[in-house]
Amino acid sequence: MEASCETCDSIDLVCGYGEVCCICANLQAQIQWVCADPAINDPGCPEAEPVAAQPCQDVGVTCNYCDNGSPKNWSCEATGWASAEFRCF
Repeated sequence: MEASCETCDSIDLVCGYGEVCCICANLQAQIQWVCADPAINDPGCPEAEPVAAQPCQDVGVTCNYCDNGSPKNWSCEATGWASAEFRCF
């Protein structure tokens, strides 16, 4: 399942290095690596991936997680935790 992060030529291909995980995705009509680095999370991010709509305190905070090698991004909204769109970090 893990591949070299050098070539992104197939959608849903995943790779990782250190704590960073990446997935090959079609963004803006271009296939490219989209990655998450949990090491750069804000101190307001929970250690474990949050649950959707669960209350959170730091509105505007975006947190990164690696779930089975795929990047997961969450943002703290006024209504609670929400799955965020892929972002390149």
